[in-house]
Amino acid sequence: MSSQHTAQLQIQFLVVGGGVAGLACAYALAIAGHEVTIIEKGALDAKTEGSVRCPPNMTRLLKRWPGMAALFDERATPVSGLSFRDGQTGVPIGFMRFYEELMSDLRADFLALKHDDLRRHLDFLCASSGQVRFVHGHVVGLSKESVDDGVSVSLQDGRILSGDIIVGADGHQSVVRKLFFDEREPSDVVVTWQVHLVIPTQAVLDRGLANEHEFTIWAGDNSMMSGILDTASKNFYLGICTTGPVAALNCDWFKSYDNTFLPDFDLAGYDPRIHELIDCATDCHPTIQTIHENRDAVAPNSKVILIGDAANSVLLHGTHNTSMAIEDAMTLGSLFSRVRTREKIKKAIGVYDDLREPRVEQIRKSEYASLKEISLPQGVERQRRDDALQLTLQPEYATYEDCSDSDDLIEAWEPYIDAFKYDAVEAVDDWFSQLGSFFENVPPYINIVVA
Repeated sequence: MSSQHTAQLQIQFLVVGGGVAGLACAYALAIAGHEVTIIEKGALDAKTEGSVRCPPNMTRLLKRWPGMAALFDERATPVSGLSFRDGQTGVPIGFMRFYEELMSDLRADFLALKHDDLRRHLDFLCASSGQVRFVHGHVVGLSKESVDDGVSVSLQDGRILSGDIIVGADGHQSVVRKLFFDEREPSDVVVTWQVHLVIPTQAVLDRGLANEHEFTIWAGDNSMMSGILDTASKNFYLGICTTGPVAALNCDWFKSYDNTFLPDFDLAGYDPRIHELIDCATDCHPTIQTIHENRDAVAPNSKVILIGDAANSVLLHGTHNTSMAIEDAMTLGSLFSRVRTREKIKKAIGVYDDLREPRVEQIRKSEYASLKEISLPQGVERQRRDDALQLTLQPEYATYEDCSDSDDLIEAWEPYIDAFKYDAVEAVDDWFSQLGSFFENVPPYINIVVA
């Protein structure tokens, strides 16, 4: 059995983007009692490649929804920790173990899950809700009316769809963002160039480059590589990220390329075995990462909300960009389950902005600081980093009991704990318990309880 609080006012949402962010948002709003239309320009049933990193702050939220715990048990790879390796030699330089005691306190695990598995389950939940409809189309325009008068989106084929609120969940190259800012947004700051490769798992095993269930990070000069080895999967997904410019990287995010795309990346300093691994790649997906100059995620008149990569500029394919999208979705669902009158819509969106802006900024800064640290060039700072990481390879770090009082462990784990312990639904509950008097007499949001 399950119980679900339903909003007294039904709102019509137009969600642009049918990826993980859009589907999660649509379902969160649907089970809160609202009508949702998802508009997706791509094939709605197309198989997607890649792996999604699911930190505890994400898995804890998703387990509230039907079938998610079973999906994790059956399809996800548990991650035992972060393995840091020297990119030039492949030798381990550190290991941040996800101790069972710490993960138990967090009430969730760090998992890796195929993107297609997560997307298809979210799609199933949306279809099963009875509150979500899917429209295939390419958005080319947004209406300019206030939220009280409704909103609309124009599609390339001439259709116009109307609703109350538009949610832009269409990724880091968001069309909604461009239309939202009338294409007058200042130039974005490019901070990373990335390529993500699909490599046969056997190629990794043959070269002894990673241990199973470890989130392996190879540290290079002004670049890094990462991936999670799962022998149950036929593919290994290797991410290459550089903070130096790649002038020739002119690509289409939605296309797959071959290895001829890679010579523009300076990978000369990496282990020859990694070069062999790259030569085995069957698909290559490039990404240019930018940080938006305008960080606003909500329109001044509250008719448009941006979520996920369309809003957040968190490091793509990092630890937290997908988790931020799930948190965005759950926050919206939680807030809009409490809206009783149309007059409260703008206030609810304001609360959303107040809750999400500092959280996303915290994660954004942390992710880019970690990238900078891992990508340090040869020198004093890099040696200091390696010396600190080497401490985690000492025997006393093998078990939590032997090192739980270590100041070094506490210092190393503190930023991870801060990120992992956050619960987006509890954050909404806490806000309303302190400041939500204008929503008084409304029961707390119950996302889902599965017997």
